Amino acid sequence: VLVAILSAAKGDPAAFLVRQVVYMQA
Repeated sequence: VLVAILSAAKGDPAAFLVRQVVYMQA
């Protein structure tokens, strides 16, 4: 799951915010 988010963050700026939220919750 995290890998998919990291990959998406490369092309999707919005995914970067999502990744930060998930990282904090995890």
